[in-house]
Amino acid sequence: MKAVGFASVLASALSEAQSFTDRSHSIEAIRNVLIEAEENSLRVTGMNLATGFTTSVEAQVGEGGRMVIPGELSDILKTCEGSVSLASSGTKLHVQTDGFKGAFSSINGDDYPGMPSPSNLTDFQPSDAQPSALKHFLLLSSLSPQHSALSTSSCLRQK
Repeated sequence: MKAVGFASVLASALSEAQSFTDRSHSIEAIRNVLIEAEENSLRVTGMNLATGFTTSVEAQVGEGGRMVIPGELSDILKTCEGSVSLASSGTKLHVQTDGFKGAFSSINGDDYPGMPSPSNLTDFQPSDAQPSALKHFLLLSSLSPQHSALSTSSCLRQK
């Protein structure tokens, strides 16, 4: 993977994705963030198997790729201005900005579990499923046409 993007924009995406990770999970990939370089963007994903977050940021991609990296990279990029260069070499992600140069250990992106979405449920066969999977499918299929947002902080008014 080789890509160049804006440090502040990538920092924001990494920070948001990291907030969805489960740092105490036994699967190392779930404790970190997936970054995928494709065409003209970097897609950043964080999840904890119950909820997840995915966003894309503009980037110049020289070579595509996927890797799972520490979300804490966002803390470093928040202090940098201008562009950030990302390049993978084996299990290392090399990061360079005007004020920082370093390498981070990473995991192969193929080890990151996929997030369920309405689009990957089209081939679902309820007759072959466990009851809990069927309930999950029915819930997702009933919610898929909806585009809703919930907030726990201001939805309910106390009397």
